[in-house]
Amino acid sequence: AAGLGPQETSPSSACVLPGDACVDHRSPSDRTADQVTTALLYDNWLQAEFGCAQCPTAQKYGLILYDSQALTWGQAADIKAHPEMRATIYAEKARRWQATAALIKVEDPQAYEYMQGLHGSDRLMTAAFAMIEVGWFTLFDVPASLIMIMAFGLFRLIIITVPVTASVGVFEPASGLVRRSLSAFVGAFAYILIFGTVQAIYLFMITSVFATDTLPPIVKAILVAVSSISAWILDLLAWGRTRRSKQQIRRHPDRDSTTTRTTVLVGQVLPADPSYR
Repeated sequence: AAGLGPQETSPSSACVLPGDACVDHRSPSDRTADQVTTALLYDNWLQAEFGCAQCPTAQKYGLILYDSQALTWGQAADIKAHPEMRATIYAEKARRWQATAALIKVEDPQAYEYMQGLHGSDRLMTAAFAMIEVGWFTLFDVPASLIMIMAFGLFRLIIITVPVTASVGVFEPASGLVRRSLSAFVGAFAYILIFGTVQAIYLFMITSVFATDTLPPIVKAILVAVSSISAWILDLLAWGRTRRSKQQIRRHPDRDSTTTRTTVLVGQVLPADPSYR
């Protein structure tokens, strides 16, 4: 779901709505944020509310209950603009909550016990593991995202300043500026490629872990930690390899350029000593 362009939220054969109602037109960043929020927060909320995140009752009534106890951005804006709508919106949400709870009480008595708070210790354990999972996730995702933002900024800055650096770089004394700009350009592109690829793999690993309801919470927390550490190791290995390649290029410049090297002494140009090579 983190790919480019519109994506189908369900297979076209399973879509019963007209037009492109089943197509997700959100940006890749919004879809990625939705995946992370669902995996780390919403699924844990379902686990605490129903006793399981992937059971039929949670999948059927989860979104209804969640909407019944929270405001959407549009509803919050409506209440801010029209305070008299607050009571009406709250009353409708309370009615929907009570009606949904009555259905759950009949269809799944065990899930209704979780809704009543009769399994408080399970809820506390779910909340504790959710905090651990979020902590491990942010340990990799936040620094990697900041590095990518800085790399994108440097990448665009270099592109903007190319006409100036190229004009100045035609002069031999300032040619080093062009070489440094090119090196920074290649480095920024490498960072974007490395961290972007690893982040995509990391997100796939996280969503795969939380898509399995049979795993205990402690196993999910351990897998999130292992995934974060593995992602950092992959990034560091790829970054180190790129850095070593750049250093090797610097150590072994083109030897052909030394054949035309000259020595300037007191205004007189003399051929370079062959032994200089």
